[in-house]
Amino acid sequence: MPTEIVFLRHAETLVDLNSPASKWHLAPSGRSESYELAASGILGEIDAIVSSDEMKAIETVEPFARMFELEIDRNHDFRELDRDAGPSLTREEYLSCVQEVLRNPSARPSGWECAADALARTQRGVQQIMSQYGSKRVLVVSHGLVLTLYFTDLQGTMHEAFDRWNRLPFCGWGVVSNNRILRDIAQSVY
Repeated sequence: MPTEIVFLRHAETLVDLNSPASKWHLAPSGRSESYELAASGILGEIDAIVSSDEMKAIETVEPFARMFELEIDRNHDFRELDRDAGPSLTREEYLSCVQEVLRNPSARPSGWECAADALARTQRGVQQIMSQYGSKRVLVVSHGLVLTLYFTDLQGTMHEAFDRWNRLPFCGWGVVSNNRILRDIAQSVY
């Protein structure tokens, strides 16, 4: 049986324009949502947990780690598309940059990491999970932009990336096995 990876987008964050996005924490509603999702059991049994090393991802997965009595393997490859070098943006400027980076994989708007590099990093993380965990069911907690890139790449629908990202809910989840999508993350509601 091949590795089955359950991808989970982190819960809602508390936006803090005075610190880089990679340092943000969960909003109180996000903390509640992650506990509710873990308690619901909808993600099924989990054999291992891998998380982006960003706090919002780690805080999202903590209830699952407690419930399944598993350690959290922090993996830098699953962090969000890096936008820490850029300036603070208005909501409109942020959406414009997201649109540009998702439509042009080599674009680096406002000093952001390009989508091509972020996707390659995420794919490297997936390959590491498949070789490290064998036939286990692994929960991976990551971020909206990189998860959108990964799922649209698997589907060959990169031209729809911005629309899919726009629909991706906090705590949205999907399942991939053998590079096949078993449950689409952009369609999930728990």
